[in-house]
Amino acid sequence: MRNKEIDLIRSILIVFVIAFHACCPYFAKTWMLTPSMSEEYRGTYTYIGHIIYNGMLEMFVLLSGFLYANTIKSKLTLSFCKKKTLRLYVPCLFWGCIYSLFFSADFNIKNIVNGIGHLWFLPMLMWLFLLERQVNKLSSFGCNNYHIFLILSFIAIIPFPTLPLGLNISLYYLLFFHCGVFLHSNYKQFISKIRAIKMWQILIFAICCTFAIIAITELDSAAPEQSLPLKMLLISRAHLIHCFGAIAVLPLYWKFAIITSKWANNRFILSLDQCSFGIYILQEFGLRLLYYNTPFCAYFGNISPILSIPIVLTTSWLLTTIMMHYNITKFTIGS
Repeated sequence: MRNKEIDLIRSILIVFVIAFHACCPYFAKTWMLTPSMSEEYRGTYTYIGHIIYNGMLEMFVLLSGFLYANTIKSKLTLSFCKKKTLRLYVPCLFWGCIYSLFFSADFNIKNIVNGIGHLWFLPMLMWLFLLERQVNKLSSFGCNNYHIFLILSFIAIIPFPTLPLGLNISLYYLLFFHCGVFLHSNYKQFISKIRAIKMWQILIFAICCTFAIIAITELDSAAPEQSLPLKMLLISRAHLIHCFGAIAVLPLYWKFAIITSKWANNRFILSLDQCSFGIYILQEFGLRLLYYNTPFCAYFGNISPILSIPIVLTTSWLLTTIMMHYNITKFTIGS
């Protein structure tokens, strides 16, 4: 059954993903400023990027868990693994090769296999589908929901070393994926509680948490080089802070979706939701081509990130819509 709130939130999130990546040249190490972009705007776009990013990916993961809950009772089979590999990992490899050819200094197989650029999210998500099956088995060992969330919360803040295919990253996001699964079975109670809370209350709480996270993140990034134990402690603290920040922002998405539920039947919103996976894959390619291979930034300078959002959103959506009509999409956008 279609869930209007889920459709709206996913549509909002895909726009936020593009907006975040549009700001990346001003603060991300894997991007660079074009000659027309000024250093004086670095702080502005950095703050905008941090505000957008807070809870964004956690919400994406939670929605994946929510939708996955319909099949959670079925057994982990070879057919299930093959399906998730085709949908998530094959597109990661396919687009990773293209990404390396156009945007990397060298064709690094290790980077491609683990998810280069924004494609790291795909193998990480694949792990979550597999790991949730094991989490679901904890109830057979006498663990109730509180025990499971306590275990996953502890796992989320552990600074794991780099593991293959983003497994270490998935161990942080597993908490939110399981939240989605839990939310699916308690959705009516959750929605009734969200409806009871005023929008301004959620908004103030989310803003305070977001700016607190930005302030702490800025302090940590400005700190001098630390010893390994202290560095691991700071990473654990960062994970914990981001968990709280994401949890503070998540109700805001749902409250907004409830208020604007009449938009859910809009044909463009429906199409945007259906094409969200393909748009996620294509949007960074579009932004990098626009920034570094066209005179776009030379014309628009520091307003380029703002103007690029509707351009990249529209082109990514159109390309995804076209690609969804062909069988090759299972190898490209997982459809």
